[in-house]
Amino acid sequence: MNKIQQIMDQPNLLYFSKPLYSLIQNEIEEAYNLKRLLLTNPQYIEIIGKICEICIKAYQLNNKVLIAGNGGSAADAIHFGGELHGRFLKERPPLPVRVLNSDIASLTAIANDYGYDSIFSRQIQAEGNPGDVFIGISTSGNSLNIHQAIEVCQKRKITTVGLTGANGLALFEKVNYCLMIPTLSTPRIQECHTLVLHTICLAIERAIFP
Repeated sequence: MNKIQQIMDQPNLLYFSKPLYSLIQNEIEEAYNLKRLLLTNPQYIEIIGKICEICIKAYQLNNKVLIAGNGGSAADAIHFGGELHGRFLKERPPLPVRVLNSDIASLTAIANDYGYDSIFSRQIQAEGNPGDVFIGISTSGNSLNIHQAIEVCQKRKITTVGLTGANGLALFEKVNYCLMIPTLSTPRIQECHTLVLHTICLAIERAIFP
């Protein structure tokens, strides 16, 4: 019997302190309760569905999705891009997606010459087209580079999506579609954003490659 099996067979045997055990329990419970809240409130499912539909429509019309974020949200954007360039759950052709926070040369050049607030908007000026979809991820809803990117999208007839948290009213008021995760906890917001981005990938695959 291996070590993991021994632990699984002795659930009451603690290998660490009780405070740490309680911390882990509380984290799992908080994450579970938040996702349960999304599940049981139709308005959240409805807005996620609308976001899925506009991304699907963009690909059906031979357009693309652009996505960007800062910090942990930048990592979420890169993850999303990898799922579309590669695959999510099924073998199929790659899909075009622009992860605006992934090109270090462009980011540092633009930040150095034009300021950090322009790092996404200038790339959209170069590569964004009418009919594309831009997903801006900001847990606070106040990221100025995301807001500036949205302003460029509005001029170019690019549909805008915001993923944010409970305090993201500024982003909510600026985009075409916005999902505000109902918590102020940054880790919980980001976990739910990952769930939503995975759901978008699944919906796109099933619609474009049935």
